Amino acid sequence: SQVVEDHPEAFAPLDHGINEMYLMHGTNIRASLSVGHNGVNLRAAGTHRGSHAGDGFYMSESITKADEYASDDRGEAGAYYDDVYSVVVLRVTMGKMNYTEHFDRAVAAASIGPAAEYDSLLCDRLKAVQTFREFVVYNPDQAYAEYVILYERQYRVPDFRAPGRLGMPEDFSFQVPVYWENCYKNTAKLCSESSMCAPPNTGLCRKTQDCQQFFVRKEVDRHSPTFALLQHMVNASAQQGQGGERSTKLIQAERIEVSKLWQRYVERKLEIRKQAQRKPERRCKPIAEVDGAKESGNVLTTAIMDAPGVSDSSISVTHLELGINEVLAFHGTSHQACEQILTGGFEIHDASEHRSRFGKGAYLAEDVHKSLEYCVENDGCNIVLLCRVTCGEIYYTTRNKEEDATKTARQLGMNCTIGNPRGEGPREIVVFEKDQLYPEFVLHLQGQSEFRL
Repeated sequence: SQVVEDHPEAFAPLDHGINEMYLMHGTNIRASLSVGHNGVNLRAAGTHRGSHAGDGFYMSESITKADEYASDDRGEAGAYYDDVYSVVVLRVTMGKMNYTEHFDRAVAAASIGPAAEYDSLLCDRLKAVQTFREFVVYNPDQAYAEYVILYERQYRVPDFRAPGRLGMPEDFSFQVPVYWENCYKNTAKLCSESSMCAPPNTGLCRKTQDCQQFFVRKEVDRHSPTFALLQHMVNASAQQGQGGERSTKLIQAERIEVSKLWQRYVERKLEIRKQAQRKPERRCKPIAEVDGAKESGNVLTTAIMDAPGVSDSSISVTHLELGINEVLAFHGTSHQACEQILTGGFEIHDASEHRSRFGKGAYLAEDVHKSLEYCVENDGCNIVLLCRVTCGEIYYTTRNKEEDATKTARQLGMNCTIGNPRGEGPREIVVFEKDQLYPEFVLHLQGQSEFRL
């Protein structure tokens, strides 16, 4: 209670007349994210550590007690959150509490059901055996998740940590973006029924109960901050790049959540991260420094997001792993190719006539008007994908054309090429592996670039 009173910027005042309080619930990260996204689910009661006081939601005022119930995902498919633990901080209305010093299902029964005499249960094991008090509610609407906390355990004895566990990486990122509808899913768990168990526009897989796959294509509300920021990124990238003052109108935007494509992207990103961590500095050379112009060399989209007053829950620098040069970049395409990318991912073909300038790879740009050159207009509309891209180690060239750039970069152990013709732009990012980029937004644009090579 004292912590709550001392930090009004983080915690709203409590109604002590109904025993409202903040409590903690220890579990694994995916369960924590599920509680934060969907609310408390009593159907999962007892599946982790038992339910010695009935099927309720168990909480503690002590982080030490909550940590007893916390777990990482070591041993699971993917094991993305190995050695990373989680607790949920909840705002709870305990109401009339059934006080006991011993867990007992018969005692708990007085707090369960619409005709119950009590609203909750308080088991005072602190008084009984000098451990901790536990708080239990049996109505999910009595608890609201306000914070999800991720942490690693620090041991007094250094060698106590299990072999192979390294703790949270410096540039930690979630397995699935927290703003996605299915942020709590384990995308490494594949469905045994079909390679495409969650077909386009159907949402979740319904074939097997434990399948974690999904395909969500969600239109962005035109009046939302996300839509406004996407339009701002389109305009600002053109104004700061080669597009000048030419306007490009965002007609429609869709956010893409495809578990299989995302999992492949995450796995490739982890490979590049491990490669970077083997270096003495444990990170890639920053993208802003590859051309020697540290103050002006950052990717335009990153600079736009990082500007004061520019923020959004789903488009933010905080969601990117800058240590491995993860960025957002534009990829112009046709309507037909867009649909193929969303269902099967990118394909790296032999360099075509208009994409052979810097060798074989998937071409992206920081300036939307450069990407518009590659679009195939349909009824006045162009399709541009706003992609996450893991650049990793970068081969940088200022030559006007370098068709062997991909081959040279690979020989040097690089992960992508940035081509900056004559050092004047527009710069292009060329990635060599199809899983180095993920199409997060489909942008439907009006307006065609006049800039040509």
